[in-house]
Amino acid sequence: MRWLMASSVVAAIALTAAFASSAGAASPPGYVVVQSASISASVDSQSHGVVACPGGTVPLGGGANVHSTSFEDDMADSYPVGTEGWAADVNNNSGAAFSFTVWVVCGTQPTGYSLVESPKPAILSSNGTTLLSQACPLGTKVLGGGGFTDTVSSSLAISSTYPSKKLIGTQTEYSWNVVFDNASAAGALGTTWAICGSPAGYRLVQRAAVTLGGRNVTQTTVHPTCPSPKVPLSGGVQATQDIDITLNRTFPSGTAWRSVENDNAPLVSATLTPYVVCAGT
Repeated sequence: MRWLMASSVVAAIALTAAFASSAGAASPPGYVVVQSASISASVDSQSHGVVACPGGTVPLGGGANVHSTSFEDDMADSYPVGTEGWAADVNNNSGAAFSFTVWVVCGTQPTGYSLVESPKPAILSSNGTTLLSQACPLGTKVLGGGGFTDTVSSSLAISSTYPSKKLIGTQTEYSWNVVFDNASAAGALGTTWAICGSPAGYRLVQRAAVTLGGRNVTQTTVHPTCPSPKVPLSGGVQATQDIDITLNRTFPSGTAWRSVENDNAPLVSATLTPYVVCAGT
């Protein structure tokens, strides 16, 4: 499986990683954002990339920046590699060359830190969409998360990846959710992770939903910003579930979290809700 292979190449790719931002006065301890070197997305296939956290830090969230404006190119997987870093898989279905970078937000391990994986893989039915969700232990908050599949088919992509919360009795349960679109004729298996903890100044921000434009609009960009002086740990989007709506990219961008959604569905009522998870005082 790809996630098992990822840890063996984390160190090599990290040597060429660029530090996109570093800890500020308001940031959580050890806060740093790291991006990988540019990775080529092979034509008509799925490509893998990984980036490592600096020593003494753990991943809080992550994603990938796909340098393609084609609605046929999207993210297949985005997930933590243990406590070492982040990995992503990108589909190139447009037939045109492009590159991508993998991003990870790292920090000193916060109170209550845990990496929670779904207890067993879930079936991703063919020609359909599937929502997977992984909850954090009660008493902790969701910092980030992601999902992984057991296939290298470029017909399977992430549609949504986002945090959520709900009341369980008198406590709040935080979760990370991933929607997979499986446009192939074969079933697959999917796994979801939630990164959990209780950092100072935590805040889960949900911005107003925006309307997607069906076949009249190929891509929609959202970039929810953390309230000053907080910084982003992770983020994502919740899109209307449709097999023709997929995620092109999602990654940290300064004090915001930027996501781009591909929309090739003839739905006039499809929406996109942006999220960013913030911390810092």
